[in-house]
Amino acid sequence: MDLTQEYYQKKKALLNQCLRLSEDIASGLEQWENLESILLEREGILDQIKKLELETTEEAKRSLSQEKRRDLDQSIKLILDFDQDTIKAMRKEQEDIMSSLKANIQEQKTIQYGTSTQPTSGRLMNYGL
Repeated sequence: MDLTQEYYQKKKALLNQCLRLSEDIASGLEQWENLESILLEREGILDQIKKLELETTEEAKRSLSQEKRRDLDQSIKLILDFDQDTIKAMRKEQEDIMSSLKANIQEQKTIQYGTSTQPTSGRLMNYGL
């Protein structure tokens, strides 16, 4: 197998793994406990892609057919699109949580205000005697 084909196959396989992990991140936002391990795995794959890029000659990269370049570019675009969608979903989730916390705090203040009108000691009651 020639160097160009080997480069293409390795990079495509790594991009597919990265895409799968991006999908896992996007679909698993509610299970944030798992996100750290997924992100670490993805970081490892990105490191492998960087290493592959450094180890592959420029000539081998330039020798890729236009179709294979488009295929790799499309995979990268898909990953970036997933990442952007995930960021939007995370921001929305963050806004929803903040709104919920604000509403909860306001409700707690209202409850505390209502209960604080009661005398906290008997001193006010002694005036009537």
